[in-house]
Amino acid sequence: MNRWDISENLKFERSENNNLLFVLADTRTYSAGELLMSALRNKDNVIFVGINSAGALMNDNGVKIVLPNSKINIQCGSVLRFDYDETVFSEETGFRPDIWVGTDSLEHTLNLISYYRLNK
Repeated sequence: MNRWDISENLKFERSENNNLLFVLADTRTYSAGELLMSALRNKDNVIFVGINSAGALMNDNGVKIVLPNSKINIQCGSVLRFDYDETVFSEETGFRPDIWVGTDSLEHTLNLISYYRLNK
């Protein structure tokens, strides 16, 4: 079915969180992972660690089609989103972490938790 719909999504509201949550991200964090990051950015006490996410929120996973004459399989998106503040997220750049860790962010995060005794 061919049609255009324009809809306004509700914004995530800021919410309290009494626990400290570290979220690890890298360039393999994309699509649904970035949607989760978007929601968690509105929670208190969430710290993003690693490198930029992939930057893949503008479109969905789309539809697969076979071109009628060439029989070539293609996939194209069916949704186009423009709903992120460019100072926080941009396509191909992704979300920027609060703490930049270029290698083994899990090990460094566990060391930080241990050193500051955050697990008590």
